Amino acid sequence: MLIGRQIARLRLERGMTQKDLAKAANLGQSTISCIESGDRDPTLSTIEQLCNALSISLAELFSGEATIPYTGEDSEVFKRLFALSHEQKLLVFELIDEFYRSNEKKKPKTKKEYVKAVLGNAAAGVPLINPSYDSDYISVPAKYAGNNYILIRAQGDSMDPSILDNDIVVVHRDQVPYSGEVALVLVKSMGEDEYTIKRYYENDDTVELVSENFHYPPLIYKKCDIVSARKVVDVIHSRSKQDK
Repeated sequence: MLIGRQIARLRLERGMTQKDLAKAANLGQSTISCIESGDRDPTLSTIEQLCNALSISLAELFSGEATIPYTGEDSEVFKRLFALSHEQKLLVFELIDEFYRSNEKKKPKTKKEYVKAVLGNAAAGVPLINPSYDSDYISVPAKYAGNNYILIRAQGDSMDPSILDNDIVVVHRDQVPYSGEVALVLVKSMGEDEYTIKRYYENDDTVELVSENFHYPPLIYKKCDIVSARKVVDVIHSRSKQDK
């Protein structure tokens, strides 16, 4: 069997396009096309690159024993392919490559997700609401899977439109907010487990917690009254803003 035919057969058996093989072998796609069609004899160096890309040895390539099991129907396809003229083979290869490209475009892009517990509720309105310890679980991006991130469900409309009622806020346990950033805040006067979600503004002696909904006035506290403030790094919306 001619080496070009052998390479074409091995490539097709592995579900590779000429572009795939060229990339894996660090060769040009035109080089692969010319070798498979018999227009060019590959150098020993090129053959070694192709063998590495196809995961076979030189002996397997020249003996014709490097195969992936295929059916009688597949054998008939290869038989017909190798009987074609040079121009016909090029056309078939182009059609096969287009078929693979089309299938790649149709594949849905998947995002890795992780199921994580929502630890409780926090007020995004008034009055302040105690967290609930009846945790529910939601799917979140895998980047939030670590223990550095906690999930809190917002309740109320004081942060509307950026955070809606029942949205999930992702809070970083170790990141303190810069002035103007949204934060999960625990204030001494609230109670042991009462949190609120507001924009956090730090002044000389006071902290101002500001809602995005203009119907809610700012909350002003002495710095010593702020027990903790942790940065909200993301919001997972429970519903479309258009549904609001």
